[in-house]
Amino acid sequence: MSDRLSQLQDFVNDLAIHMCNSIGVLHETAPPSSFDDAETRTTTPRPDAAEVEAQRAESRRNIELFSNLITRSFKNIDTLIDSLPSEESTSSLQAATLQKIQTENQAEAERLRSFVEKGERIHDKIQAALDDIADTQLDARRLTVKNITQYKLKKEEAIKNEMKYEVPFN
Repeated sequence: MSDRLSQLQDFVNDLAIHMCNSIGVLHETAPPSSFDDAETRTTTPRPDAAEVEAQRAESRRNIELFSNLITRSFKNIDTLIDSLPSEESTSSLQAATLQKIQTENQAEAERLRSFVEKGERIHDKIQAALDDIADTQLDARRLTVKNITQYKLKKEEAIKNEMKYEVPFN
């Protein structure tokens, strides 16, 4: 990004280009004008009314186009000049402004830091939940049909063994 003075120079150059182009185009497309005493001395035929009207319409369009371009360039230049620091801007005023901006920057940095910490805590919770899900999935995959059958057999055997050692009460 260029500085303001370079931007101002670019806008002034654009303005000069628009003004030169407008003069050239308007000169090129302008309808011929006649002089009363020149008509007797010239042999150039006069253009018909339709041709003159077409040239005038084109001239009006060109005038409108270039007036818009030149006006826009002037507005850009005025806006940029207004944004330049004034002569009244002292170093103490600039220092106060910089201090204010620095304070705002520090407050925003602290706010950002708190958002980052909150995000890290949420990330840790999500990571713990994902770890639990992964462990559960691994445990579920270990329980194959063979493991389930063995588990049922051991359970039945344990039930039978418990019955053998029971003493009946009278």
